[in-house]
Amino acid sequence: MRILVTGGARFIRSNFMHYMLEKHPDYEIANLDKLTYAGNLNNLKDVKNNPKYSFIKGDVCDKKIAEKIIKKVDVVVKEEKEFHNKRDYYIAMLLTVIKDRFKRRCGGAKE
Repeated sequence: MRILVTGGARFIRSNFMHYMLEKHPDYEIANLDKLTYAGNLNNLKDVKNNPKYSFIKGDVCDKKIAEKIIKKVDVVVKEEKEFHNKRDYYIAMLLTVIKDRFKRRCGGAKE
């Protein structure tokens, strides 16, 4: 499986990528991040040489970058901005993954 994580240099998303690379060594993970104040590549220093990990500096809102990358992945993992607790965050992340997989398998089914 090929996964795109947007804003992956942030703390929680970088930990998500660590987890996925450890538990699913056959997965490929691309990290698209524009490295604003919250993005820190030090969060990913121990996976930067992993052949299943790649970093793309850029903005998910940049249409050229997004269209190029989205063609190469099976799932896009993103997160909403505000959560009341960790449980809400993980549920939202899981639902995003499920929704994206469903859309791809069903030919772009509407929500």
